[in-house]
Amino acid sequence: METTTLENSKPSGSRLSERVREKLKSYPVGFRNTVLEWANCPSRELAIRVVEEILRYQLGEKFDTIYMDKKGIMLLVEDLGVDSLTMIEIVFDAEEFLGVSITNQEVLALKSFDDLVVFLSNKTGVS
Repeated sequence: METTTLENSKPSGSRLSERVREKLKSYPVGFRNTVLEWANCPSRELAIRVVEEILRYQLGEKFDTIYMDKKGIMLLVEDLGVDSLTMIEIVFDAEEFLGVSITNQEVLALKSFDDLVVFLSNKTGVS
């Protein structure tokens, strides 16, 4: 299986702007590859993986530890300790890498990992 890289991804078929592609270079390889796969062939499965990668990037090992125990029923604030600044960073990443816009009212309704996945899948049209 060929690994997608920023250099060999299809810019003409990609949903990512050059600015976003440049920003991706500062993220871990697994994160980049997932976002590039999403950009070239969006699916619900890849949307879930992008959300997982965003949370893993923002929360570190805490995400993996809790995810193994609770799976999708993780509460963003209570279980993962997501504060308002981290939520803003999660939202910015989701907007940039999934190509969606998220309002403040929509953010306030997101209480769990599942809420985030369902919301972003619906928002991207891959539900």
